Amino acid sequence: MNHLVKQKLGIITTDPRIKDEEAKIDHEGLKQKQKVRLYNVYIEKLLKIVLNYSRPVSQINENVALQPVTKEEILSDLLSIHGVKVAPENLSMSQDLENIGDSYLNARFFSTHFDRDFSFTFVVRIMKRK
Repeated sequence: MNHLVKQKLGIITTDPRIKDEEAKIDHEGLKQKQKVRLYNVYIEKLLKIVLNYSRPVSQINENVALQPVTKEEILSDLLSIHGVKVAPENLSMSQDLENIGDSYLNARFFSTHFDRDFSFTFVVRIMKRK
């Protein structure tokens, strides 16, 4: 219906001419565009995930946290904060994270809403507790 703007024509739903204009609309094409747009928004949201943790640091080496971030903590926060349920075997984390700074992890999960698998990379940021 964007072509109506160029014609400086506005049609409301009670106007009999609306039926002709509605017949020109490709409803399946619009549904597909909306689906793609939803995917893109969801993927952008996944790619922006940053989990922040504050930990006390070692007096000997200030780049090492005394209490590491565990896989269970990360999985719990992904679910509670972002609504993403990742199975433990689908999170690429071989050991607990103890270095101060950013760590990049890969995860995979199945979305029942979109009925498909998603793989994404997110940031786990460990900061010094003051």
